[in-house]
Amino acid sequence: MKARIQMRVDQRRLQQLVEDILWRKRGHFEWWQPGERGADMALIQIVARYLEILIQRLNQAPEKNQLAFWDLLGIGRIPAQPVRVPVVLQMSADAFDGRIPAGTRLVAPPPPESTRQVVFETERTAGLAAARIEQMVSLWPGRDQFLDHTEDFKNGGPVQLFKRNQLQPTPHTLYIAHETLLALAGKVTLDVEFELVQPGSEPLDILWEYWDGKVWRGFKAMHPSCVEEGEQKLDGTDGLRRSGRFRLETDCAETKKTMVNGIKAFWIRGRLNEPLPPNSAQILPEVERVRLSNVIERPFHVERNRDGSLHEVKTGLLPDKAFADGTELDLTEPFFPYGNQPQPGNAFYISSEEIFSKPGAQVEIAVIRAETPQDTIDRPGSPCAIRLNANPQSLNVSDSPSDITATVLDFKGMGVTDGTLVKLTTTLGTFTNGESTIELQTTNGEVQTKLSSDNAGTAFITARAGFAESTTCVEFTQLI
Repeated sequence: MKARIQMRVDQRRLQQLVEDILWRKRGHFEWWQPGERGADMALIQIVARYLEILIQRLNQAPEKNQLAFWDLLGIGRIPAQPVRVPVVLQMSADAFDGRIPAGTRLVAPPPPESTRQVVFETERTAGLAAARIEQMVSLWPGRDQFLDHTEDFKNGGPVQLFKRNQLQPTPHTLYIAHETLLALAGKVTLDVEFELVQPGSEPLDILWEYWDGKVWRGFKAMHPSCVEEGEQKLDGTDGLRRSGRFRLETDCAETKKTMVNGIKAFWIRGRLNEPLPPNSAQILPEVERVRLSNVIERPFHVERNRDGSLHEVKTGLLPDKAFADGTELDLTEPFFPYGNQPQPGNAFYISSEEIFSKPGAQVEIAVIRAETPQDTIDRPGSPCAIRLNANPQSLNVSDSPSDITATVLDFKGMGVTDGTLVKLTTTLGTFTNGESTIELQTTNGEVQTKLSSDNAGTAFITARAGFAESTTCVEFTQLI
């Protein structure tokens, strides 16, 4: 490594020396006309190179004279010192984690006025991580505020640290999950019990919330702006200044699973509603154990008939599934829980994940008895039988429609009460309303409509009223 020369006696370089030789030859060898290439030009280049070396030596004379002068004064040069420089290694996209052992050589470009590279060695072993920066934030502890720069950083844009007008309060949140106790539904009383090793010196204002599938929704009396008259925040810990319970209540809660820190579960959270800047005089609470208990009420409201039997259930939960022995039942339609002909040993099964997953749950089951044909067969004016007629029963497509008449009779053979609903369906063609299904109300015990078809074939018509049912057919033909 050479020191930088501060003063030069001769400033000429190789190309300038070549030009000087060609210019001076005119006074000595006018006949000599060297070309751009050839032996004569090579000779000139060699002479110019020797002259350049002599000039380099000459240019070092002032510095040597200066050093000799300092030597006469008894002032020596500072010994060479080791150089330390920071090194940044950028990993390729497909690189793996690794290490650089101590003594690994790293080469820097030559300094000015030198052609020799500068070689460095690592002082100690260093680890190489292929990880990338995923998040960048500015944190201002004294104000308990932060600013997230992640999006700007990943987009390659400029990042301004600690920009005051964009700083946000630092969140301080405790998350608690449980697969069964926090699957809340309906009216809920939830106790969160804290057992403290070290109580806090000052009360902490904590807001408790649950995830309803869209937002974090607060329990009752959590948000001061939403507190109704007579409500109060039930905090037996006095802001975690002693062991105790938070009692959390809701009138109509329904929690959904959400992802927190990579875990999908039913979550509640306690969110600190005040800043928490560093304070050496403040003692923060230390928790040893957290326990949960809850009471979930989801009562149903019913309407009863005059005889006291259930007419309709307004609220409550339908079972997830129901089976009559091995046959799955449709709970939205009337069914026989033990089959049409119950036998000893028949069983009726129901399941409900929400209810039967709660230990100690108390369950009330409401059963609405549906009317059967046996219940209405001897009731005057109730459908017991249907006479279904089509006139004509065989006709050409071009001659349609066919007149359809359904006469509904009670158990005495008399017409049913006016306004009885009759449902007609056909497998081919359409009724007067242009549909394959029509519902009509009886007048004088019967209903009438017409059936037409653009296609040849057999149309099977079915009439239903209550538990009574009848079927007939109409044959449509087409002349060729």
